[in-house]
Amino acid sequence: MRKAAPPPFLLKTYMLVEDPATDEVISWNADGTAFVVWQPPEFARDLLPTLFKHSNFSSFVRQLNTYGFRKVATNRWEFSNDMFRKGERDRLCEIHRRKAWSNKPQLNAQLQAAQKDSLDNDDQKSSSTSSSSEFTTLVDENKRLKKENGF
Repeated sequence: MRKAAPPPFLLKTYMLVEDPATDEVISWNADGTAFVVWQPPEFARDLLPTLFKHSNFSSFVRQLNTYGFRKVATNRWEFSNDMFRKGERDRLCEIHRRKAWSNKPQLNAQLQAAQKDSLDNDDQKSSSTSSSSEFTTLVDENKRLKKENGF
């Protein structure tokens, strides 16, 4: 059985990182477990448009995130994925795009909760309205009894 081909995004990114001609802009970290975009403005301006249909660095980072890459260092643009390693191009097919976050079950739960709250509020309003009218009736009854008894 033949392995599926890696997604084009991963192949293109791997090619950029592996290419010695781009090492000043993007290259492997010292141990080959992650890659670093050393010059993000140059990367976005000069390299992204050559392989991708945009020059937006944020879009590139977002795409990395969808494939499970994590930013490793806070002081530089270093990204890691356990299957994206120097000299291990054959492991790229093991990296899969994460499914779009499905919030339908959560939305249904939120909708049901909102409907319940709405019903509870309606009950409270009708309860409040009936309580208010009961209160008015009791006050009137109290006044009548006071008059009747000479208070």
